[in-house]
Amino acid sequence: MYFETYAINNNLLSFVILTSTYYTGAAHPNSYSKTCSFNLSDMCVINFKDLFNEETDYLEVISDFCIKNLNLQLIKEYDYPNIHSPSDNKELQDDWIKEGASSQLENFNNFCLTDTGLQIIFDPYSVGPYSWGMRQVIIPYLQIENLLSPNIRKLILE
Repeated sequence: MYFETYAINNNLLSFVILTSTYYTGAAHPNSYSKTCSFNLSDMCVINFKDLFNEETDYLEVISDFCIKNLNLQLIKEYDYPNIHSPSDNKELQDDWIKEGASSQLENFNNFCLTDTGLQIIFDPYSVGPYSWGMRQVIIPYLQIENLLSPNIRKLILE
């Protein structure tokens, strides 16, 4: 087990716990993460939906950003658009990313508030095969500032 903490300021704290398990007979270990963010001024847990103004299309915006960023990561790391082997079916991989980062609230439950932006963490198998590992996308606050709830905007950007 391993953890990282992020403190933007005296009012916000986020952490991620990274865990790896290995079961007898498994082909490889598996990793997963658990995150939690706190509003220290109100002493409460911050859920993903609490970050945003309910009247915005925040899920679609976050989803679009993540899908584009994940594809850019794969292009950079694996020469993704030029994959041609039958075992690396590009259409299946595109579907995996689109489904795992689609605009469903449960796809974004693993998040941290960092000093550089909103960090979304995708565990292995959520947007790609185990071999792609855990994926992280950081969305700069300035790109989503208009979507943030007034309370969160004040806490993050003060």
